[in-house]
Amino acid sequence: MEWREAIAFYDRESRTIGSALTEAVAAAIAFVREHPEAGRPDRRALRRWQVRRFPYTLFYRDEPQRIYILAVAHHRRKPGYWVHRI
Repeated sequence: MEWREAIAFYDRESRTIGSALTEAVAAAIAFVREHPEAGRPDRRALRRWQVRRFPYTLFYRDEPQRIYILAVAHHRRKPGYWVHRI
């Protein structure tokens, strides 16, 4: 839900910014798929990876057969709103 809201917000500002955010998140996801250990671990046994050019962080769990993304969280919006997904 929050992802759609973020894209809608950026699209209202400029169509190119919404597309750039989508591409930046896709690039971050592709990177953590290739290098799951690259994300900084946190105390909840999750990893985090900063989305380039935007104030968003991917929170993910590196599992044996997959990368499970719990949130694409804005740095200042509702801190920890996604923690119940763990």
